Amino acid sequence: MTTLYRTIFGSLRDSELASPALTDDAQTLTYGELRTRVQAVAAALWARGLRRGEVLALCLPNSAEFAALFHGALLAGAVVTPMHPALSESDRRWQMEQSGAQWFVDADAAHDLLHPGDAAALPSAELARRAAELDAEAGPDDLAVIPFSSGTTTGRATGVRLRQRHLCTNVEQALPRMQDLGLRPEWAMLAPLPMSHIYGLTVELNMALRHRNHILTSARFHVSHLLDHCERFGAQWASVAPPILLALRQAAQDPETRRRLRSLRVLLSGAAPLDGELAREVSRLTGAQVVQGYGLSEASPVTHVSLPGQEDPAAIGTPVEGTEIRVVSPEDPQKVLGPGELGEMWVRGPQVMDGYLDGSGVDEDGWLRTGDLVRVDEHGMTWVIDRAKELIYYHGFQVPPAELEALLLQYPGIAQAAVTAGYDEQGEEYPWAFVVPDPGAELHPEEIMTWVAERVTPYKKIRRMDVRAEIPVSPSGKILRRLLRTENRSHVRPLWHTGPHEEDSTP
Repeated sequence: MTTLYRTIFGSLRDSELASPALTDDAQTLTYGELRTRVQAVAAALWARGLRRGEVLALCLPNSAEFAALFHGALLAGAVVTPMHPALSESDRRWQMEQSGAQWFVDADAAHDLLHPGDAAALPSAELARRAAELDAEAGPDDLAVIPFSSGTTTGRATGVRLRQRHLCTNVEQALPRMQDLGLRPEWAMLAPLPMSHIYGLTVELNMALRHRNHILTSARFHVSHLLDHCERFGAQWASVAPPILLALRQAAQDPETRRRLRSLRVLLSGAAPLDGELAREVSRLTGAQVVQGYGLSEASPVTHVSLPGQEDPAAIGTPVEGTEIRVVSPEDPQKVLGPGELGEMWVRGPQVMDGYLDGSGVDEDGWLRTGDLVRVDEHGMTWVIDRAKELIYYHGFQVPPAELEALLLQYPGIAQAAVTAGYDEQGEEYPWAFVVPDPGAELHPEEIMTWVAERVTPYKKIRRMDVRAEIPVSPSGKILRRLLRTENRSHVRPLWHTGPHEEDSTP
């Protein structure tokens, strides 16, 4: 077993040092330059007093700085908890408190660490020597990353404990499947998804660096960035989510745009369920294979990837090497179901976390309950049918209903609140709230949604609200979100939102 630094940078050959590693909005770094920056960050953090096992919150957009700070912090012995820069102050404080973060790195701090001044700069030979010493102290069982996930509940996100071995193993599990789909080391890769999310972190950053791809990324997603990168660098593959495929489908109606996308060979979709017809249409317009992966923060994240020549792009493929799955009855978890039967998927493998920060999440035999309802055929081909955990996926981001419901109940005049998924014209989800007023109270949805928007991270904003006389609940008082969700499928337009959908900006 090894560490991420050894896996990615320790294995660099001299012939690879001059190859481009990452291009962002401002610069291109070669593999040699990126390795030197990683070593410099580790030395700078150590000089400032960071010690092995301390938690560092990394709050940066996609950039060369993110790559250098993430891997440099790990090399220094830190445990990194990544944060999306759009997180609200409340969510930042929550993550800092829950993870026990002692260090916080944003854009200003990153600049200081990467540009220490001539007096603090060290020769490259000294950086390499110190890096070797630091890495020699690291091991596969070291805690490495604490991403936050809503897990198998719909409550507020909680930290996931991922060790060096979990991350290294998942890179080595996913890479052969991508190679089977045609991925080559010389390919350039579009990386529009946030690297602060475990999908972007593992697939866009770690796996791409391990495979010696040229990563093309921007701080904020815009279709024009993808088109420019395809033209300038001949990008052959991309990690995407369904909203990005929707944007590509719309853009590719134009013949000139299709010409600019002609270099693409493989589009790997994840973070949310992929509609089969959308996949086929994007493939037809771009000429690229559109394939799907599946994973969870709790599994580092990849558990499934499509197979070459797979007939149905709506299937998530089969488990990657070393991964076991079990389908159990939602009513009786002791009952294991057979091929074709609908049940909750459990997963087990070397990439699965030890547990959440509180120690829960994995049973004594190593099984993780995904909360997703699936059907699996006799060959292991898997289809996700629904999500038992009722999370809303807005542009690939998880929105926990219970968090918004708890906030709504703080608003004067609201007696009951429920939040579930609404669906727009393309079938994509957004948060839709239902509220019941106190007797005699008059509620104004626009005012309430503005109030909520001022208190949450942007992607958690409520996009539609209905005032109604009652909310369906079970005899025990649990909100029956599945009934509301079924109702919502017949309505496709938000009545109110804060502006145009944010495909072209930070969600």
